[in-house]
Amino acid sequence: LPYQLEAALFCMVAVAEKAVKTTDKRDLCTQLQRMISALAKSPSTTTSHPLVTMKACRFVNKYARVLPLCETNTAFEIASELAINAFNQDQSSFGSLQSIGYSSPLSEAANALKQLLCSSPALFSSPAALSALENAWKAPYDSKRIDVEEREILCSGLCAVLISFPPDQWTASVDNL
Repeated sequence: LPYQLEAALFCMVAVAEKAVKTTDKRDLCTQLQRMISALAKSPSTTTSHPLVTMKACRFVNKYARVLPLCETNTAFEIASELAINAFNQDQSSFGSLQSIGYSSPLSEAANALKQLLCSSPALFSSPAALSALENAWKAPYDSKRIDVEEREILCSGLCAVLISFPPDQWTASVDNL
């Protein structure tokens, strides 16, 4: 099943550029909500193999700009959880992908999370969302498995959230980061 899911995600990523440009965002949102809800129904399958995690994060990255346009925030929230959870996985197997030429799941998760954070930073202003972001920021440091480029990508997304706060909260927010 993980390889079937990986193949389906690959196909969705392959058509993303054209799909995102469609003028009928409502139909696209409906399909994205179905797909992302299906991923959420079986989170263990989505995280069962680093290749599937990587492809799921790439999928989120490609469609992140459309998700805030959907009628509800459900798909956006699930996609955010998926990207954040990639940082909390056992990262010891992630290196095996890079040795065969794939990008790291953390790199894809950082890109996906950055796109989500930049596309709708206000949705991450709740204490629960900020706590999840803090954990996503700290987890790779604790395991010492994040490259400088991935840190920069993630940090730029976090900065988008921080600057969405009122200016009098910027200093305290940066200090917390």
